[in-house]
Amino acid sequence: MAYQSKVIPSTTIGWFYNLKPQLAEQVRQAILTFEPKADSDASGVEPLHFLAVDYEKEFQVVREIDDRFDPRLDSKAKLSKAATTQTAT
Repeated sequence: MAYQSKVIPSTTIGWFYNLKPQLAEQVRQAILTFEPKADSDASGVEPLHFLAVDYEKEFQVVREIDDRFDPRLDSKAKLSKAATTQTAT
């Protein structure tokens, strides 16, 4: 039996944290009420739609995976190490 992980959101749309609340709500409503044009191809594929998600909850698995990676592979750690190595030589 193959391991099956929790679902990771594949695509997200958001807005800047510092938008005026009224504008942020308008953006939110525009995203959540988006309806694609009817496709003439009746392929049986569900049309694109967006759902509201709780970032803290839905992306928890992503943060857990990120925390388990070897820090030597982290780009920030690589840049920091490279800067330290260059100043030491």
